[in-house]
Amino acid sequence: MFRGFLPNAAFKLIVLLIGLTVVYAETQFPLLNARIQRRIVNQEFVPDSQYQERRDTFRSRGSDYELERIVGQRGNLPSQFLLPTHVALDGDFIFVTDYGNRRIQKFYTNGEFLEILPLPDLIEPVQFQVYQDQYFVVDAGCPCIRVYNRNYEPLFVMGEAGVAPGKLNHPNSLVVDNRGMAWVADDKNNRIEIFSLEKVFNRPNHYFMNIDEYQPEVVLQAPRSMAWWPSKQEYFVVDAGTTKILVFDQDGNYIREVVRAGSESNRVVMPQALAIDEEGNLYIGDQIAQRVLKISGSGSEMGEIGYTSQFSEHLRLPPSQERQSALVRNSQFSPGDSILNFPLGLAVSPTGGLWVADWGNNQVKLFTVDYFRKGFEAYKQQQFALAIQYFNRCDLRNPGYHLVEFYLSMCHYYLGELEADFEKRLEWFQKARGYFESLNLKSKVDSFKDAWIERKALYYLARVKAVSTER
Repeated sequence: MFRGFLPNAAFKLIVLLIGLTVVYAETQFPLLNARIQRRIVNQEFVPDSQYQERRDTFRSRGSDYELERIVGQRGNLPSQFLLPTHVALDGDFIFVTDYGNRRIQKFYTNGEFLEILPLPDLIEPVQFQVYQDQYFVVDAGCPCIRVYNRNYEPLFVMGEAGVAPGKLNHPNSLVVDNRGMAWVADDKNNRIEIFSLEKVFNRPNHYFMNIDEYQPEVVLQAPRSMAWWPSKQEYFVVDAGTTKILVFDQDGNYIREVVRAGSESNRVVMPQALAIDEEGNLYIGDQIAQRVLKISGSGSEMGEIGYTSQFSEHLRLPPSQERQSALVRNSQFSPGDSILNFPLGLAVSPTGGLWVADWGNNQVKLFTVDYFRKGFEAYKQQQFALAIQYFNRCDLRNPGYHLVEFYLSMCHYYLGELEADFEKRLEWFQKARGYFESLNLKSKVDSFKDAWIERKALYYLARVKAVSTER
């Protein structure tokens, strides 16, 4: 049956290996040179210089996000929460405002507990922000804004109890722009109060102005949350009383109203929390749907985050196992784990991950779309089928962007198949060889400069040679 087939296949393999030897002589990365053969790729090729995975992540829909990490549980011990209201990011750290326990807790972004911040005079913290070398805490019990240095020493206080200009009634949110102007949302005074880190005009308590005294035609009803977009120098304010999101410039001038969340789907929403990413997409904590709505800068809906079973299948808790209590969970999720219960605090990481202070569940949750990173991690752990699944999803999000790790995983997967039938084994080998040939399309490998990648490529080349000489 194979008399005519095998000599022809052997000849083709010899030609292939000769070609591979030529490639090896040309470059330090055998089989991984950056020659582009458009006749093989029926899709537009996107050069690495024009593609950023982070931007691709920001353009992902809500359904693309997966629950990756859960930090904390109900309680008053370290790394436990009682009604967390806010989460703030600062490099490799996250700060969680633990409202019920009246404290701020600091963690690494992997969920490892670091410390409870020893902030003196703190009464009822509702939000925490980092600005340069200073910590800002919205203290609703004062009510005021407390400012500390990195050594947790008090620097000054902005605001005091009252309803007159420069006074606060129930502050709940704060953002600081690049000029050092602090905008404070006060839902009981129905206004935005603005303070300056430096005292000006001889006004006490760093008070600068109120939005309503500067623009009296702008009427706010219970402003709840705010976000600052540095690239456009704009403030976004959730006006809970009217369920609108209003936009102001850095001087306090009203600009526009964002298309009301839920208008495209004609459903009622109750926005409470707000975050914005580098692309200008808004993430809105909705207290009716108990989810996070993602809305583009133009106002179109991009889906929801926080619905049932929104995590990768390989992270699911096996039915036969009972989950152990843990303060940090990166797997063993059940369908209800991805459901949110009053998401009150939102923060977007530089890579596009969404952190949620899940108030009702007394947890902090991380949702991500980092398919490339997840696939690469799975590949290093030799979970090849999972790596292929993630890399395929990367390819779907940007069909022209080909990933070296995806093809290496496919090679390892197919070369690792053990088939007794030679014809079937040859079929697997032909698939692996096809992926090796496709490596000539890559332009990413030079950016890695990673000996690990080179060693893997050499290993797979040796495996191809080994398979070609069998039988």
